[in-house]
Amino acid sequence: MTGVKHASSGRFELPRPAVDAIWLFTPEGERGWAPGWNPRYVAGEPSEAPGTVFTTTAHNSETVWVIVEINRSGGFATYARLTPGHHAGIVRVQCEDARPGHSTVTVSYDMSLLGDRELSGFDAYAPAHFDEMMRDWSETIRTFLQSQVG
Repeated sequence: MTGVKHASSGRFELPRPAVDAIWLFTPEGERGWAPGWNPRYVAGEPSEAPGTVFTTTAHNSETVWVIVEINRSGGFATYARLTPGHHAGIVRVQCEDARPGHSTVTVSYDMSLLGDRELSGFDAYAPAHFDEMMRDWSETIRTFLQSQVG
């Protein structure tokens, strides 16, 4: 199946200013709240530099990630990702200050199917499923942040 694409975007609010919230969407920042997230860096050491390559494993598939840009002061991050034989695309996260001490997080995935749709997990990026993923992320991150207080 070729030419199948999902471009999905979702938003949620976090009780952190944008400059702090973006850390949660870096390879190391996600370790705290994303179950099973364990990035392994090709060069061996964690880095946020453009071109840094790391891999993750989920559902018996390895995903290769490339940092396009992480700009903490600007509150955004962009990654390219490839799960060979499954799907590939671009992930963008933008954190923008909302009310005092809070930010709005916008997550966008532009994904293309590379293999068998039934085996790829690709439908997780469809708008209906993506909204559910954003709700899960919001709840999981808020629980993590609450556990860090006190």
